[in-house]
Amino acid sequence: LSACETMGSATTICSDKTGTLTTSRMSVVKVYCGGTEYSISDAAKLPEKLRKELIQSAVINTMAKTNLQGVGETPVYTGNDTECGLLAMANALGAPGKKMDYGSEDQPYKAIRRQFPEDQAGRKQFTFSSERKRMSTRVKDGSSYRIYTKGAAEMVMELCNKRYTPTGEIETMTNTQKAEINKVIERFADEALRTLCLAVRTTSDAVEDVNEAEKDLIMVALIGIEDPVRDEVPAAIEDCKKAGIVVRMVTGDNMKTAAAIAKKCGILDSVSDVPGAVIDGKTFREKVSGPDGKLNQVEFDKIWPQLRVMGRSTPLDKHMLVSGLQASTVKGQDRQTVAVTGDGTNDAPALKKADVGFAMGLQGTDVAKNASDVIIMDDNFVSIVKAVMWGRCVYD
Repeated sequence: LSACETMGSATTICSDKTGTLTTSRMSVVKVYCGGTEYSISDAAKLPEKLRKELIQSAVINTMAKTNLQGVGETPVYTGNDTECGLLAMANALGAPGKKMDYGSEDQPYKAIRRQFPEDQAGRKQFTFSSERKRMSTRVKDGSSYRIYTKGAAEMVMELCNKRYTPTGEIETMTNTQKAEINKVIERFADEALRTLCLAVRTTSDAVEDVNEAEKDLIMVALIGIEDPVRDEVPAAIEDCKKAGIVVRMVTGDNMKTAAAIAKKCGILDSVSDVPGAVIDGKTFREKVSGPDGKLNQVEFDKIWPQLRVMGRSTPLDKHMLVSGLQASTVKGQDRQTVAVTGDGTNDAPALKKADVGFAMGLQGTDVAKNASDVIIMDDNFVSIVKAVMWGRCVYD
C-alpha cells in the first residue's frame, strides 16, 4: 500500500519494452540470408544447404528450457520468447507447409536438439551478457567444433568477415556487402522489428575463451522479429500524459527499433520527438559519466528533460538514469518521483534505487522480485498505471 501511495505522486516511469509495452509474442517475419530478403513464408525456398545452416543456427544456440508446447497447431511459448520465435521459424523451415502438432516430439527443432543434446561431450555455452549483447554455443561436430553466435545485429555483424552465398558457399565479405547488410538492419529497425544476426564458425580446437570464440565469424542470416505493442498500451500512456507523468522507454534494442516502437506506443509524438529524445546507452554513459565513472549531474541535467527513449542500454544505464532523475534540481522542473520496471538480476540495483520498483511476475527473476516494491503479475504496463490510480485515490 505504501508503494502505491508513492506511485500517486510519480512524475516519471522508466519502463522496459519487451513484455511490458509489447506482448512478448515474438514471431519471425523476415529473413535476410544469402544476400536476399525473404518473408518467413518464402524462406522455405532457400537452397537446402543454406536452409539447413539457418535452422541449425537458430536451434542449437538456444537454452534448453526454451520450448514450444501446447495442444494442436498454436504453440505455447515457454522460456525465452525471442528464442521461442526462432524455434517456431525452425519448425516452419524444417517442415514447410506441414501442420505442426506442438504437443508432439515430431518437431524439426526437437530433432536437432536430439542430434546435439544439452549433455553432449564438448558442448559449452557462452551465456548472454548485456555488455556483449550476444550469446554463443560450442558443439562437437565430427572431428571439429562449431560455434554458433546470435545477438544484436550490428554488433554480431562487426565480428563477421565472411558470409554464405545464395548457393550455400562461403565468401569473404566486401565493404560493399557490409554496407548493404547495414542498410537491411536499418530497414528492419525502421519497421519496428527486433533484428538479430546469426553467425557460425568452425574450429579444430575446443575454444574456451569467449573473445576467441566470437571472432572471424561467418554470417548466416539477419532475422527480423515482430513483437506487437499491447493493444491497451497507447491509451495507458495517453492517460499518463494527462496525469503529468512522463514515460521513458529503456531497452536493449537497436535505437531505430526502439524509436519505432515508442512512436507506436505514443511515447514519442509531435511534441516529444525532439533532438535528444532518443539516445543509445553508450552515448548516454559517455555524456553523463565522469572520469571516475560516477554520475556528472550537471551534464545529466542537460539531457534528461527531453529524453524519452534509451536504446542499447545496460542495467547500469538504468540505474544511472534513476539516480540522476532523483537527484536533479533543474529549474522549472518538479522534484522527480521515479518508478522503474525490471525483470533481470542485473536490474536489482535500479529497482532498489527507484522510489517504486516494479518487478515482472512472469518473466522476472527472484532477485528482481526481492529487490522490488511491487510485483506485476501480468507483466503489463497498464497494471503500473492502475497503481498510480490507486495511489491517487488512497485517501478517498
